[in-house]
Amino acid sequence: MSGRNVQEKNADGKKKFSLNKHDIRTRLIVLIMISIITPLAVFGFFSYKKSYELLENKLLVTSQQTIDATQYYVNQFINTMESQLLAITENKNIKDALSTDAAVESNAREVLDATQKSNPDALGVYIGLANGNTYIYPEQELPEGYDPRARQWYKDALENSGEVVVSEPYVDAFTQKMVITLSKTVNDSAGNLTGVAAMDIDISNISSKVSKLSIGKNGYVSLASSEGITIVNPEEELIGTEKIKELEFWDNVSSNEKGNQKYEYAGKQKFMAFSTDSDTGWKIIASMDVDELLTDTNVIKKFAIGAIIFGLIAAVAIALLIANNVAKPIAEGVGYLRRMAAGDFTSEISRESLERQDELGEIAKAIDKLQEDLKSLLGNIVQSTYTVGDSAAALADISNQSTHAAEEVARTVEEISRGAEEQAGDTERGSTKMLHISHMMEEISSKAADMTQISRSTGELAEKGIEIVKDLTDKNELSSKASGEVDSIVNKVAKDVAGIGAILETIVSIAEQTNLLALNANIEAARAGEHGRGFAVVAEEVRKLSEESSKSAEEIRGIIQQIQGSTAEAIVAMEKADSASKQQSSSVGQTNEVFTTISKALGNLAGYINEMQKDIAGMNVQKEEMEGLMQNIASSAQQSSAATEEVSAAMEEQLASMEELSSNAQNLESLSEELKVQVGRFKI
Repeated sequence: MSGRNVQEKNADGKKKFSLNKHDIRTRLIVLIMISIITPLAVFGFFSYKKSYELLENKLLVTSQQTIDATQYYVNQFINTMESQLLAITENKNIKDALSTDAAVESNAREVLDATQKSNPDALGVYIGLANGNTYIYPEQELPEGYDPRARQWYKDALENSGEVVVSEPYVDAFTQKMVITLSKTVNDSAGNLTGVAAMDIDISNISSKVSKLSIGKNGYVSLASSEGITIVNPEEELIGTEKIKELEFWDNVSSNEKGNQKYEYAGKQKFMAFSTDSDTGWKIIASMDVDELLTDTNVIKKFAIGAIIFGLIAAVAIALLIANNVAKPIAEGVGYLRRMAAGDFTSEISRESLERQDELGEIAKAIDKLQEDLKSLLGNIVQSTYTVGDSAAALADISNQSTHAAEEVARTVEEISRGAEEQAGDTERGSTKMLHISHMMEEISSKAADMTQISRSTGELAEKGIEIVKDLTDKNELSSKASGEVDSIVNKVAKDVAGIGAILETIVSIAEQTNLLALNANIEAARAGEHGRGFAVVAEEVRKLSEESSKSAEEIRGIIQQIQGSTAEAIVAMEKADSASKQQSSSVGQTNEVFTTISKALGNLAGYINEMQKDIAGMNVQKEEMEGLMQNIASSAQQSSAATEEVSAAMEEQLASMEELSSNAQNLESLSEELKVQVGRFKI
């Protein structure tokens, strides 16, 4: 799997770690190996390069020393030849060689002969006179028509009058040897040109001497003229030729006094250094194979490669040791965090990791502390969850009880309303009866004869009035009693709602604590980084549930406040209804007294029939009072009916609020159960 150490089992069944390019163990191994091998490789490379440069410089020094030795020998050789030539040109007999004196000619020939015999390298010593004659030793027959003045050596001497001129090397036609010609003008005592003295010098001694010089094991020295004629070279077939011009370094050699260059010859890489002889212009070239230089540097290269290989082995061993020491506790910590992310908080970090005194030990201690804190946090959340569940259940029970109580109150108020309506009807009928009494009282004067019959009718009506009043009294008592019960129930509902409010505050406090704990858990999960992402999701869910609980609690609080408001209004309305009921009771009592009086009056009507006329006026007054009382009773009955309707409407609103409260309590209980399920995934 990417980014992890893959554990495999070897033949012994033991677990081993295989390298994975994404895990820290592999990266540590690679980095340590690079940090060790790179300096070794750089050191080896620069050591090899520096040694190559040193050897190359040493070769240059050695080559230059060889070149200098060669140049010194060549200069000594040429200078010796020049000295003899100068001795010839300064000899008086040679200067006077144009003289016709036979003795002078003989002496001049003797000088040439002695010089040639004293110098074994001199193949020939001669003088070409200005008159075209030639003296040469050893003597030899010259071609017919031979004129020295037409020869190049004669012309070069004339062009460089007073100086010794060294010719380009050439192969002597008689001896087949490589020779050079030294020539110089000869002047008589008067300064006139006598001719040009010359010497043919065999340079095979130079070749022999230079050929013995070596540079390194296989290096050699070559000698070439400024015109590219090879004088000395291990390859004899090149001597006397101009094939050296075909080599790639010749342009550099011919155009510079000294220098060095690498070139390829016969399929091999070679290295050369050269210098120019100031007297002859000859090019002294020291050459050697590059492989010979590389042979010495290969020792250093092999040593560097061996050091790198040894460093590689040491780097692997050190890297494995360090990587295992670092990666093992990290892998343990990662596995520990993964188990925590999966909800398992029962495992423990090894004592070895906790007792480490480095940063990894600090990480292990921090992870261990995180687990303990999370276990404590989850324990509190579990306890809070059960507390919220119990509170939600209790709130649901209270809501149900309040709903039932509200329904009972509503039914009672409805019965009171019906009683008030009946009371209003009875009052209306009483008013009608009083109206009849009024008409009867008005007809008493004109219908005295019918007084007895009317008295009986009035007695019956009085008895009915007493019964009605008695019935009204009973109903009024029932109404008062019902109003008292309603008032008691409303007060109880107010107390219950206050209790619900206290429980709700507890729920809000728990939700706030739960939200705070969820935020803390989220922060700790964020600190854990990628490994705390799973726990962060759970913490976020807990926080959302807590916020929803707080929101529901706020809604319930609003509902409770509405219920408390409605309950307060109901209490005020009940107080008004109770006052009206007391007034009604007073009126009913007065009505009862009136009817009692009427009944007594009718009982004594027979005795007071003669006094009827006198009492009619008083009865009219009482009739008017009775009408006012009946109106008051009717008004009180209407007010009582309206009040009971208001109470009934308030109780319906309260009932609806209690039903909504019950629904929210059930939702809170359901959320609590869901929170229990979510928290139950963790093992603590």
